[in-house]
Amino acid sequence: MTKTEAAPTLIAKLSAECIGTMILCFTVNNGILGGSPLAALAIASSLMVAVYSLGSVSGAHLNPAVTLGVFLAGKLGGPGGGIPLLEAALYPVMQLLGGAASSVLASWLWSTDLGGGFSADAGGMLARVSGKLGNGGRFSNARLFEGEVLYTMMLVFVVLNVATCNDVPGGNSYFGLAIGFVIAAAASAEAVISGTCLNPAVTFGIFVSRPAKNAEYLPLYWGAQVVGSCLAVAMFYGCRLHLFKGRNVPSMASKLLAEFFGTFMLVVTVCLVVAQGSQAPVIGIIGIASSLMCMIYSLWNVSGANFNPAVSFGLLLTGNLSAGDFATYVVAQLLGGLAAVGIAMSFYPDWTIALASNSPNAQSVAKGSEGAVAGAEIFYTGLLVFAVLNTAVRDAGNQYFGLVIGFCVIVGGVAVGGLSGGNFNPAVTLSLFFGGLIHGHYHEWVAALIYPASQLAGAALAAGAFKLISLDSSQASRQLLQADSGSENEGGWCA
Repeated sequence: MTKTEAAPTLIAKLSAECIGTMILCFTVNNGILGGSPLAALAIASSLMVAVYSLGSVSGAHLNPAVTLGVFLAGKLGGPGGGIPLLEAALYPVMQLLGGAASSVLASWLWSTDLGGGFSADAGGMLARVSGKLGNGGRFSNARLFEGEVLYTMMLVFVVLNVATCNDVPGGNSYFGLAIGFVIAAAASAEAVISGTCLNPAVTFGIFVSRPAKNAEYLPLYWGAQVVGSCLAVAMFYGCRLHLFKGRNVPSMASKLLAEFFGTFMLVVTVCLVVAQGSQAPVIGIIGIASSLMCMIYSLWNVSGANFNPAVSFGLLLTGNLSAGDFATYVVAQLLGGLAAVGIAMSFYPDWTIALASNSPNAQSVAKGSEGAVAGAEIFYTGLLVFAVLNTAVRDAGNQYFGLVIGFCVIVGGVAVGGLSGGNFNPAVTLSLFFGGLIHGHYHEWVAALIYPASQLAGAALAAGAFKLISLDSSQASRQLLQADSGSENEGGWCA
């Protein structure tokens, strides 16, 4: 007999939400108190672990903003059916309880002298017993609100796409990875602005550690997270309208919205990391790669998740994208990039980033010679496009494609970031170029041509390499016969 698994009880679900939120928030609080530069990576990983561990019990929301988004999407007739009102009301209670308990426990760990100290510095831990909301005045409350809205929207949007759509036969196995590593993307981009809570339970846990100091910020954070959740539902509805309407195929409008939004989240993350200059976090390049990976996993089933004119060009050259779709995709991608740099500049009004500049007042992305920039962009854009063509086209059906494509950014960014800045995407390049131009930074205009030309050349080389390795024995034989015939008749290749 086949064992039938009983559905989890309400008590089991509520317990899972409390325990999972504690796992996340305990890591958040210890990361804050410990001060490690890798704290964001640990927090992202803790969320991934908790989601994979508890997703089959409660859905592993672990965040009132996520619960709100799932509930609203369900009420709109979205895929997955949402959750009952009772669960939608009780989940946040347990999540907030988990956040508060984790804060109390973490503060105790960093302040207790139980049993005596193992280190002469143990007494110094007493100074680090609480977290703090806000950013110390470096950014206004309006920018803090904007940062929380932006990445709470991304987090809830990713959850809705990878955990509720059920559009992968047999289910997907990347949902926890995609959800967890939104935190890496967000923290690398805007931790300096809001601290990257993105979760009313996380915010509440930090509040509990210092109620008097944090009380003024609690409504600001919670309001931003609610707004971000609602915006995520609206964007989800637009990109997945076909599922809301019971259709199988997304419309062109949904595809273009997906390309716009995916490119927007990638480019805004790039811009916010780059704008921090030498103060950018250690995991900055991981955050950029994570933003690409998470958005690919969210939207590949809508538009193909290109988010890059060079990728679209490679797909065009290999016959996997029509000329008409290529043209409209590129327009959507470029518009997404321009919108992203506009948002980034709202955080940094004194924008100093330039694609290429000799001005001492500008931070130039290009650092190598023209030849070095071209070579770097050709090779690693080619690698990115080659990875797309192999993992998402030739070997379609696997579930590692988003990880591979996203991590090409780490490979290239670390390898040649010191030469070209590691753009590998005309939408990123042109956004940085126009951002600097708007703020009057002197540009080497030739760079605005070298970067996209090199990136498209890399895509073309990747397409050629892809076709070469994709030849089967019958195709190779036909091409050899055509070559022999051509050499006898015309001294060249036959059409």
